[in-house]
Amino acid sequence: MGSSPLDPKASLWNEIAVYLRHCREQRGLSGESLGRIIGASKSTVSKIETGKERLDAKQAHLLDVAWETGGHFERMVFFASIGHRPQWLADMKGFEQDSRLIGLLNRN
Repeated sequence: MGSSPLDPKASLWNEIAVYLRHCREQRGLSGESLGRIIGASKSTVSKIETGKERLDAKQAHLLDVAWETGGHFERMVFFASIGHRPQWLADMKGFEQDSRLIGLLNRN
């Protein structure tokens, strides 16, 4: 896999970009060839793979059909678009702690 400055663990959007590049390179495709699959220019493909633009639902669908992924890219784009974040559990624990504190303060 080619090097990427994006940290795929930082966000699902980064994971999509890094994984897209990996899959393209694994298939021996150029950015131009991938662009033909998703209806985009080579420049747009580059921007998606570097995280400057995001893969959209239509492009994800076209990829899934062409590469027979079973809907993997569509699901990743769906979850990324609704704001899935790896940090969500830690956020929930923080909210839980805050609510306990508020509960204790309200009792007094």
